[in-house]
Amino acid sequence: MPSDKKQRKKKDAPPGQAACEAPSTLPKCRQPSMPKMELSPLSKMPAGFDKDDFLFSKLYKSVVVVGGQTINEVLQIIFRQRAGENISTYTLNKLITQIKLSKKKTNSVTNKIPSKLLEEKLLAIKIDVTGGIFLLQKVFYDEYKKLSSHCQTQIQTFRELRNSLSHNYPLTHQDFEPHHEKLKYLLEKNEDIGILQNEIQELVEKKKTNADKELDQIEKYIDEKKKELYVIIEIEKLKIILKDILENVATEFKEDLTQCKDKIDKSLTDISQAKVEQYDQNTYNSEVQRYKDDPVHELITKAREELREQYRRLRVANPCPWMVTDQAENSSLDNFYIDRIYTPLKIEGPGTEVFTEKLLVAGNDLGEETAMSSALVVSGLAGSGKSSLCLYLLHHWAEGTDEIKTLKDYNMVIFVEMRTIKSNSLEEYLKTQRMKKSTAGISSDDIVQRLNDLKLLFIVDGYDEAKKSSRQMVEEIFAKFPEQRILLTTRGEFCNEVKKSARRHHMAYLTIEICGFDESRIQEFTEKVFKVVRNYSYYAQNQACSVRACANFLDYVQGRAKILEKLLELPLTLALMIYMWIDCPAILNRVTTATSLYYELFCLYQKKLNDRLKDPCSDKTLESLMLLVGKKAWELLVQEESILSKQDEKEIEEECINKGCPKEELMSAFLVYECYDTDSECNYDYSFMHKTQMEYLSAYFLVEESENGSLYNAQEQFHGSGFHQVIIFVVGHFARKKIIEQNLKDIFVLLDNADIDSLDYNFWWRLLTESLKNEAFLKEICTNRLPCSEWKLSEKHVVSGLQLLITSPVYTVKNLIIEINDVDPYDVKDLLSIMETLKIKFKNRYTKNNPILTELFFWHHFQRKCNKPSDYFLRALYPWGHLTNFVGSVGEQKEGFEVLRYCFNVKNLRVRLDTCDAEVCLANSLKRIGKGIKNLRVMLALDPSECDADSLVCLPNNKFTGSLELTLPNMTDENKKWIVKVVEKLAGGTSYGCSRIMFEKSTLSVCTVLYLMMELRDMVHEKLTVESIHELTLQEQIELEKQMKSTHMEVNWID
Repeated sequence: MPSDKKQRKKKDAPPGQAACEAPSTLPKCRQPSMPKMELSPLSKMPAGFDKDDFLFSKLYKSVVVVGGQTINEVLQIIFRQRAGENISTYTLNKLITQIKLSKKKTNSVTNKIPSKLLEEKLLAIKIDVTGGIFLLQKVFYDEYKKLSSHCQTQIQTFRELRNSLSHNYPLTHQDFEPHHEKLKYLLEKNEDIGILQNEIQELVEKKKTNADKELDQIEKYIDEKKKELYVIIEIEKLKIILKDILENVATEFKEDLTQCKDKIDKSLTDISQAKVEQYDQNTYNSEVQRYKDDPVHELITKAREELREQYRRLRVANPCPWMVTDQAENSSLDNFYIDRIYTPLKIEGPGTEVFTEKLLVAGNDLGEETAMSSALVVSGLAGSGKSSLCLYLLHHWAEGTDEIKTLKDYNMVIFVEMRTIKSNSLEEYLKTQRMKKSTAGISSDDIVQRLNDLKLLFIVDGYDEAKKSSRQMVEEIFAKFPEQRILLTTRGEFCNEVKKSARRHHMAYLTIEICGFDESRIQEFTEKVFKVVRNYSYYAQNQACSVRACANFLDYVQGRAKILEKLLELPLTLALMIYMWIDCPAILNRVTTATSLYYELFCLYQKKLNDRLKDPCSDKTLESLMLLVGKKAWELLVQEESILSKQDEKEIEEECINKGCPKEELMSAFLVYECYDTDSECNYDYSFMHKTQMEYLSAYFLVEESENGSLYNAQEQFHGSGFHQVIIFVVGHFARKKIIEQNLKDIFVLLDNADIDSLDYNFWWRLLTESLKNEAFLKEICTNRLPCSEWKLSEKHVVSGLQLLITSPVYTVKNLIIEINDVDPYDVKDLLSIMETLKIKFKNRYTKNNPILTELFFWHHFQRKCNKPSDYFLRALYPWGHLTNFVGSVGEQKEGFEVLRYCFNVKNLRVRLDTCDAEVCLANSLKRIGKGIKNLRVMLALDPSECDADSLVCLPNNKFTGSLELTLPNMTDENKKWIVKVVEKLAGGTSYGCSRIMFEKSTLSVCTVLYLMMELRDMVHEKLTVESIHELTLQEQIELEKQMKSTHMEVNWID
């Protein structure tokens, strides 16, 4: 594209010239005034040219061609550094071999760099931008890390700019705000920007005064000018990026790159100023076609549209298809679109809640946009909403919304539904099941390499539902796409398996847990579901009736359904209960467990099926058919399959003929199907709606046929963690039939084979609930399955564990440890209310004379200032629990009513104090209980400006002679005298003293620490630990060491 040196006629801008409308935040350039603009045909260009393509070709040539020249120049410098005089004889492969890369990086090179290029001589290598930056960052890492952090950031920015090209085709303008001072300067110098700003402003003014018929044309003009402006700005930005890279490389490797920088700058300027002429057509067509023929572009544009089309078909999220097929003509699947009924789930990560909209920017601090782990492992119970979350993400990517932060930045989102995998390899899956049309011309060998050039998000749903051979695909994704983002969902029992796989491939991962719905989300979801079913049945004629039915259901949830609270937290079971309520509210009166819920649901299925049949079947016939479906569900689970084979379909069809029930009606009542085309015909794959349905029906079959030995014959199949939910339903069915005691032996053989963790209190409580708390069953669990004398409960298990402890007829527990790390104990639902009932529940079992020795570790209360101290939990221990170890916070109490006053068995205390009065209360307690305390660690989280040190009292006394450690957070140099006085008061001066002091998150200088060492030398027996933002110099280290010798006090400095 030759540069047009002719400049448009310019004059000085008149005073008070208005700023252009967009982008409004650009720096004010010299604003040439323009002759009054007359509207003319849009895109007035020579024949055969398209304005958008022309502008985009400028951007493409700048990034890919000129940017590629820059990256290749940098690589040649590194090649010379590495190969020296032998550069003319070295191939790229030989040079890389000498580096001795890890196996992971070697695999990455194989996937990323074409084999032909690896055998090229170094001097002849011309590599594209993506491959070149990959070599810099991953292969020649020793050279790359020598570059400044700013240069590394610019290289990464350039990589993202290259990857975003296909997002910008067809070209769309974007408002732009220049934060970089260099860029502001360049934009101010660029006269073309001033001209375009003027033209846009004139068009904006013209739009205000013109008739409606011209508005569309003016809008198109404005859009066209904004696109021109956008391209110029992007090229100016690229100038800075490439210049910064070359300057730092020249400095670091002592190379003269002046000519190269000038050449790059001139090339970009020529491209930016280029105007198209008729004689340019061949060149122009060649540039545009070069981009369109780029395999990366072709893959993105074709595959992205193919994927979006698939994901739009996945919008329907209805766990009860018969609710649609059985209702009036007003019914529509559209009502069940995921974006209409999806309700944000409660998702917990380390230390905080994760909000759905920030899911993809979750780092190790979750909620902060910090370094993100490559793999995000999302665990949750069956029916907790894992698949719905995946569908929700797919919907928003397909529609290009901003609802999920950073989601639309991914070139492609590749959905892997584990239970539907039919392929033997990842490449085969991509080419035949996910991107069949768009990868038809791409070989299996090339597809991974091409996809790795893009920014990808893999969404892998249902790891627990896949057969072992399909799980190998996750290994392939980890191995072949180590730099891409992966979100994987699974039930909790498979979490460790996934994490081991990630570690095998050196992939950083983060695990978060879906906890379903809390009370407010239950109401929100209920209202949404009722809203989408208003077209059905009598709701179609009476909207008020629908609103009333919703209110009645919510009243039921708050009242009679309280016993089902854990089930209501699961979106799947809540949806099923809503649907059953809509059909017949009385049904739910019979629901007390998960098994009874599904039992009533499938009874309703059978009723609906019979209502549709011209010749209704007897109940016995329908039950026998349902048993056959249950048998098939069990066989599929054992085989780790989810789709019925043709032989299965044939067997069902033959039974249907024998029983006089149409096969299609039976299949549609219990199964869903997916249609796929072959060369000759249209075929159907039948599968169950979700795995929980398969597990319920499998248990139904095993229990109903148990008299025929089905359960005995199946015992060997229960090895491993894949059948936990089946066992729960088996117990539920035995309880429903009131024959659980007759089958205890078989049940516990299943439990032994399934390798259930004795510390999984949640599982044991769910199992007990499904048994309807059968006494014989309960006694066996508590006697032989649960720990005997010591129970350790985390925030995940504490509520279930305490419920088991309350229910247990066995009184052998002597030690109870409750450790809650990342959450406020008050936020653990039902924990405080259950603990406060223990005084009554444990009456005559655990008492003052026969207590449980209890340890409470409330780390959240110790490390952070919370709304309430731990006092209520401490009071709840009386009289059944005797405290032996405690970590948490203590508040203010009246003298004589201190929460620790009667804790005579406590050995170790780690206490946070947020007020002066709380410190006085602790001191009063120590006068009574101090004798037995070995270690007392106090976090004194006081504000020196608000706390008078004279109001504090001494903690050690004649009874307390143990070790005292003090932590004073957020101290500054201004607080040094206050610190001395506080330590003197709390530690009792030289009479008692303390062993250690920790200054956490301080800004203390070395000078202040030297002062403190002198003032506290007779009160601190061992050491000071200083966590400060101040970094020690060599001279300061020497001064500290000298002071340590004179005061006999050790100082540990952490910066």
